[in-house]
Amino acid sequence: MTKLLAHLLMPIVAAVAFGAWLAAESPRLLTSAVPMRDETFTTSPYALLCAIGLALALALTRWRPAWSLTLIGLVLAAQLFFWPARFSQTAWTAYLMLLPVAYVVASRAVERRRLLLGALLTEALVVVALLTVPALSFSGAEGTIHGKSWPSIEAAQNMGWWSALTLAATAALWRAGSRRRRRASVPQPSAGELQDEGLEALSTREREVFRLVARGLSNSAVAAELVVSEATVKSHLSATLAKLGLSSRGELIVYAYERGVVRPGAI
Repeated sequence: MTKLLAHLLMPIVAAVAFGAWLAAESPRLLTSAVPMRDETFTTSPYALLCAIGLALALALTRWRPAWSLTLIGLVLAAQLFFWPARFSQTAWTAYLMLLPVAYVVASRAVERRRLLLGALLTEALVVVALLTVPALSFSGAEGTIHGKSWPSIEAAQNMGWWSALTLAATAALWRAGSRRRRRASVPQPSAGELQDEGLEALSTREREVFRLVARGLSNSAVAAELVVSEATVKSHLSATLAKLGLSSRGELIVYAYERGVVRPGAI
């Protein structure tokens, strides 16, 4: 049951997010005609299709991260080159459905991670352009979120602030997702091992450091694996050695192998 809920989580989140957006936009939604470009609060049928595309991309992130980013790219390309597909001054909130994407992709993807991160950052900048550059707004004259024409200091300021905010949020979510993936990949001792080997006194982070050091990783390698500083690793290692009554990492490795916590050939 728990696994089923985990598999259905992103589709459920996508459905709820799209439903909330649709409920908010329904009074301004045209279903059979494209509004004039001065009707900047009206949502066109093409914009509705784009919102559906973003919801589908969010639902796909857990199983097919690359497909999800490809679909997002197609939606944004359509909005860049086809003005009726751009969001109005209220419908742009559909972009909020993209917030969890960086986290989920980072926590699930194993291969081509740099390529995926590059795609995420590029798409984030395209979203910023669609939100702030007047020529790329629905009206083609005023920015979507600030309602200012170009050139103006307000438009430039909004472009700068939104670029910094969006890139920072994407990077932070990617980092958090990567940390979750690394934690999940670190083998944890079984309950029996913890009880028999006296490791129950260690904290969760100290156990992670213990197992990685026991596998022969250096402090810098452990820091990279757990996405923490090297100083943090040294602190946890010192605490672990003290709790186990050991004096060196060499003794820690022997301790782990003698008790079967780490076995020869383990990765």
